[in-house]
Amino acid sequence: MKSIEISEHTSLEAMAPDTQHELAALIRLGKLSTDDITYYDGWLLAHAQDSDVLVGCVGVELRSPHAYMESLVVHPDARRQGLGGELTKRLFGLYVADSTDIHDLTAMTLFWNNRFYEALGFERVDPRVAKMADDVAAKEKHRYCTVWRMS
Repeated sequence: MKSIEISEHTSLEAMAPDTQHELAALIRLGKLSTDDITYYDGWLLAHAQDSDVLVGCVGVELRSPHAYMESLVVHPDARRQGLGGELTKRLFGLYVADSTDIHDLTAMTLFWNNRFYEALGFERVDPRVAKMADDVAAKEKHRYCTVWRMS
């Protein structure tokens, strides 16, 4: 992986306006919706150190006992270098590993990302069960998603 710096942010509002716009543009580039990003409880942002360009992001929604991974996007020029896996591992470390309230990291994704989550050690969960259990999994945007959890 090229020289990447990953920073933690507590909310979208805590970011500089330029960073907020850059983040929204990256999420749209990843063909994801920006509708809910103001509700996320935290963010990890990955910047290329040589250019300070945002090359990756992931948000989190905390709904005990789950931490929901949201809006994982890696810029096309930075893909296949391990950045998505690194963002996911750091998110797990920050919100799940030592928590007494949060028991797993949950990802909801379309079928073409299933191999990514499986390779990281996530286990597939019945989406009907997950979607009946809480408000995050039941969102309309997750209608066609598979559900993966890592404890």
